[in-house]
Amino acid sequence: MIFFGGPGGRGGRPEAPREHGGFRNLPRLFRTAFSLVWSADPRRFTQTAVLQVLSGAAVGIQLLITRNLIAAVLDPTVSVDPSPLVTQLVAMVLLEAGQQFIGLYQTQQQQVLSELVQRRAALRIVDVASQIEMREFETPLFQDRMQRAQFAMQRLFQVVFNTVRMIGSMSAILGVAIALYLLQPLLLVIVVAGAVPAWVANMAISRAVYRFMWEMTPDDRKRSYVMSLFTARDIAKEVRAFALTSYLRRLYERLSDERVARLIRHLRDRTRISFLGSLGSAVMTAGAYGALAYFTVTGRLGLPEAGAAAAAVNQMRGQIGGLVGSLRELYESSLFLYDAEAFLAMLPSLRRPAGLPRGPERFDRIELRDVRFTYPTPKAPPALRGISMRIDAGEIVALVGENGSGKTTLAKVLSGLYRPDSGQVLWDGTDVARLDPDWLHDRVTVVFQDFARFMLTAKENIGLGRVERIDDVQAIVDAAVRSGADGFIREWEAGYDTVLGPVFTGGKDVSIGQWQRIALARAFFREAPLVILDEPTAALDARAEHDLFQRMGELFHDRAVLLISHRFSSVRPADRIYVLHDGEIVEEGTHDLLMRLGGRYAELFTLQAKAYFPEEYRALAGT
Repeated sequence: MIFFGGPGGRGGRPEAPREHGGFRNLPRLFRTAFSLVWSADPRRFTQTAVLQVLSGAAVGIQLLITRNLIAAVLDPTVSVDPSPLVTQLVAMVLLEAGQQFIGLYQTQQQQVLSELVQRRAALRIVDVASQIEMREFETPLFQDRMQRAQFAMQRLFQVVFNTVRMIGSMSAILGVAIALYLLQPLLLVIVVAGAVPAWVANMAISRAVYRFMWEMTPDDRKRSYVMSLFTARDIAKEVRAFALTSYLRRLYERLSDERVARLIRHLRDRTRISFLGSLGSAVMTAGAYGALAYFTVTGRLGLPEAGAAAAAVNQMRGQIGGLVGSLRELYESSLFLYDAEAFLAMLPSLRRPAGLPRGPERFDRIELRDVRFTYPTPKAPPALRGISMRIDAGEIVALVGENGSGKTTLAKVLSGLYRPDSGQVLWDGTDVARLDPDWLHDRVTVVFQDFARFMLTAKENIGLGRVERIDDVQAIVDAAVRSGADGFIREWEAGYDTVLGPVFTGGKDVSIGQWQRIALARAFFREAPLVILDEPTAALDARAEHDLFQRMGELFHDRAVLLISHRFSSVRPADRIYVLHDGEIVEEGTHDLLMRLGGRYAELFTLQAKAYFPEEYRALAGT
């Protein structure tokens, strides 16, 4: 099991940004980035790298042509024989045209490659997010790490592109350096030394950017959440009904003001560092041009050589500036990529070993023995304390209790979404912890109180209950008939091809009760031996609820059903009822037995009957 956080804490404990070894980690991080980009499209990546090298080499050739052009123009014989000048002009035109073509083609390839890399990176995030245990997935710390990883993944292509661009810059620098060395070696030394102040400043800026973005992750997530309250359709109605717009707007403005204030401090620091670096580089550049002037005046450089040297110094400054910029972005991206690498590094440990045993197709009994579970949040009390219970095949077992007693948590443990801290979940005596989790998930169907509403067609919404059979239209219709959804689906113009929800064009607005019937149809379509229904009728009207519970045994045949409900009248027909309180089972038995005991179940049932079922209450009082 994976826990996040430093020593002495776990779960939601905040972290602090760390230095990640700087350039010592660059080779490993480059390998991570390059392998992902290479796997996205090897052909395009190779083309991009080769074109970048050719583009860089062309800069050096361009300088030589510039020198030859100046020499040809100053040649006294040019008026007699202009062919050398024409030759150099043609070469310059061809070189410029070639560079333009390479640049346009390279941009096109990079855009396509970037899309492919982003898709592959997103799927890697999905691999981790879909396999991490739910108890960890739900912690703020994991959500922060996932957001940082998503942000870092957006920089993957930048790492590779900047590396390729850096190769091109180095090729250009090499060509210019050779030309400048041949013209005047001292100029080369001065120009290269001028890059040092900018380099130092850029590295400091990269570290500051990383620290700022790292520290802002929790606040940025909260700010995005507040914004979603205005834009999410299901929430917007309550925001307006309760006149919350002004309050939430002020909250968003306050969070944004805090971010802007921190951003201003961050940018002020960056500006100061950048200014000092630029000032140092400017002084060195002035020294290079001063030296060039000195060499020209003293006759150490002729006019053609001086012109070419001036162009070389300017080119060298630009190429070194580009190289320093690429190195800064690489260094900065490496700090972010460490977060992505650390996130993706969890994947091997999350992958299940091959060949895990699978349980039987059906079962006779499921048992929970002394199951305990605590959420991974600081100082969280145990959610389940020593739970022991059983569900036999063909039984309807009810779970009741007050809000917060642990009913839904127990359902998640039973369905394999949560692993217990201790204790066992046994299927016919076999601990499911030793079995293939996919086998368990395949044999459980769950309808949670906050069931998913997929903005897809009605057919897909039901068919997702068993995706390998999603094209079995007749089985989908049969499931809808059993849940009572078939009647209203057939009234829609597009029938089972109707897109549910008004989010997409042509989508149909669906009532919460209709959504719940579709969720029940999804459970029927799954045909799993264990069915867990968490408040399955909360959105149904009284008649529909009564019909469902009366037909529960018929609808689910020989399957085992765990029914979680706060309506005590609904669980009366259950074969066995467990009463949960503060994470513990405090009573169990049939309805009649629990009423005779006169304990918590009888108390809660009587209170509810008195409030909602006065006739039944009077009958109870009479007895």
